[in-house]
Amino acid sequence: MYRKADEWAEKNGSAPTNPSRHIMQYTWNGIEIEHHHCMQQLTNKALNARLQAITEKEIRESKPAYITIYDTRVEVLPPTLSLLHALIRITRYILNEGICMKQLIDLGIYLRKAGDKVDFVKLQTWIKKLGMQNIARLISGIMVTLFGFEEDELQFASGKPDADINSIINEMFHITDNHADSWYFTQGKNIFVRTSDSNAMIWQIKHSAKYFRYYPSETVTNFFTTFAHSISHIEE
Repeated sequence: MYRKADEWAEKNGSAPTNPSRHIMQYTWNGIEIEHHHCMQQLTNKALNARLQAITEKEIRESKPAYITIYDTRVEVLPPTLSLLHALIRITRYILNEGICMKQLIDLGIYLRKAGDKVDFVKLQTWIKKLGMQNIARLISGIMVTLFGFEEDELQFASGKPDADINSIINEMFHITDNHADSWYFTQGKNIFVRTSDSNAMIWQIKHSAKYFRYYPSETVTNFFTTFAHSISHIEE
């Protein structure tokens, strides 16, 4: 199915990107679109198993949800599950790239438009099962500081984040391209292996250490997954 969607995007959209991390981005009618080739996943196997179990159970037990796009009904995730996946998407981005303004804006729009359809008690239960309480508080704190949300609009998190939100937001606007995708390992004619961008590798190490306290179990496995992916680029 996603291959057909990509073919349509390449034909009808403008500036399509090469699919990476199961996402293809393009512009259609002035709107930025993302094709997600699979449901959100976590790199920690135990946590990911819980996430997939939550997803499958909620889809199976919930009534189908739809949105209308140009007179066409499109089935989407149930509201509560959709918000969980949005939080996980932001979390994965935070751990790998930094904080993405577009994703925060999308979250804010969703909360304002569909927040009354979300079962926040169920959502908090899921967040606790996935060990996401600290990262959820961080996201909540950013939404309050950056967009002026009230705490009662962000019921997926309880309490205030143990963080200097202003410094994190300031960092968000000074992100460079020294990200996980910028570094990988290669092997030359000799036996030594070298990295394509040592600055990017150092950035990733420091970045993982900085956000470790917000989601420790996922941060560790995420870093080693990124490292393994980089090692896979080794060429003789």
